[in-house]
Amino acid sequence: LPSAKERSFRKAVRERPRLSDDEFHDRFYRDSGVPRHIPIRLRKIYAAELGMDGVRPEDRATDFDSELDFADLLDAVADEFGVPFTDQEIGQLHGSFDSIVRNVAGKLGQGR
Repeated sequence: LPSAKERSFRKAVRERPRLSDDEFHDRFYRDSGVPRHIPIRLRKIYAAELGMDGVRPEDRATDFDSELDFADLLDAVADEFGVPFTDQEIGQLHGSFDSIVRNVAGKLGQGR
């Protein structure tokens, strides 16, 4: 069963206004140098893996599901983008959606 913190976070995510892919990129990444396709594709992974449709850059997947194996989520990201994550990198990521977006962009040589 989800903890009270997880239930509260899930409720907050469900109550957020839904943003289209264009709105999401424009609101959070327009001036970042991160190509549109990276956060958009990652949003789809979060929706498929976590049922988390209203993700925001500061969100951590483990706040949504404390039982989540973060390495499994990163395996799905690695498969989608064709970029591996080392154990050291997994340990250095603080787990936010944005940290994964920026890490992937760096691996692909895109973004700042």
